[in-house]
Amino acid sequence: MVTNTDEVGLLRRTVNAGDDIYDAAVIYNNNVPGAVQNDLLTEIGKLLYIDQSKPWWDPAANDMSIAGRSFLLAGDLLILDNEATNCIIFNKDMLADMALELPYNAVKEGKWTMDMLHNIVRDAGRDLNGDGEMRYMDDQFGFITFNDTLHALLVAGGGAFAAKNADDIPFMDFASERNIAVFDKAMDLMYKDTNPSVFNVQSVDAGSGNVTWMAAYYNTFEENRALFMWIRMRVVEVFRGMDANFGILPMPKYDENQANYRSLVNPYTGVMLGIPKSVSDLDRTSMILEAITAESRYTLQPAYYDVVLQRKFTRDEESGDMLDIIFSNRVYDIGGVYSFGNVFSDICGVASRDERTIASFYERRGAAMQTAIDRLVERIEGLE
Repeated sequence: MVTNTDEVGLLRRTVNAGDDIYDAAVIYNNNVPGAVQNDLLTEIGKLLYIDQSKPWWDPAANDMSIAGRSFLLAGDLLILDNEATNCIIFNKDMLADMALELPYNAVKEGKWTMDMLHNIVRDAGRDLNGDGEMRYMDDQFGFITFNDTLHALLVAGGGAFAAKNADDIPFMDFASERNIAVFDKAMDLMYKDTNPSVFNVQSVDAGSGNVTWMAAYYNTFEENRALFMWIRMRVVEVFRGMDANFGILPMPKYDENQANYRSLVNPYTGVMLGIPKSVSDLDRTSMILEAITAESRYTLQPAYYDVVLQRKFTRDEESGDMLDIIFSNRVYDIGGVYSFGNVFSDICGVASRDERTIASFYERRGAAMQTAIDRLVERIEGLE
């Protein structure tokens, strides 16, 4: 196994040289567009011994197909996709001090919604130092977020930046009437004008008080000054030495009528699996990959899931049930991974400024997004 930060560059050199040295490549999601569009990966349909109906493969990978062609896999051979999965952690001791029930039963009953979360967190803020302002160094918050929490909430509420039509062609969908409603509710939860108890850590001046926004992110929760916090799963391990009890929850639904909870795999820190186009014996490679991924379901995943998460980091049995829900409802948003027309970074900018103008944003940028999609589809359809 070889680790290389220039994944696309290494793949390009390998494929162009016809070098059969690598059987598979683990690719960070933000590098997926370069790997796919540069014709560096083998189409999954050519891997005869890969059976994606088996439980060790994640069907969410099919979200990344284009025009009926798929070049990526996700499954139990990987744990970085687990660590990039969005969820929420909460301080159980603080919740008990507020005389509120743990949300676990609400999750199991399908009642864990954005409204429920908002109703809890909006009253959780406290001006602990009494200076009349909410400051990240001193005060208590109901909900800690990032800029990209807005995208995570959109997906959690049943939306996405991009959907696909009956021909498996992507189209920008985030400005649909349903998605605008999800955005509105997510913004009510995230923005200070409707939730003064929220703290977007990326609003912290990196030089303010000699504390970076990442340090503020960790410190506020670890110091028992945050009730809920949006995270990617890998952040859980940071709090293994925390004295207070905390639990894990899935991202909330838009409302109780939504069928399932949905957990976004982060468009940057998540990974997928691809087979370099220079692999000469696809039967051999697909047979080995199928076998070791199947075995990983019963070895690697229990080691990560049961030992690392449930026994070392989380503090209760209920969080294990929450993990089942989180990992079984993962979503890859093709619009986020390909960031058509820079939509991912631009929506993060919208969140950083507490803007609500999603419809007008789409009106300004929609043409550029569609152009990016058209170029991608033309490129995919032209691959050999």
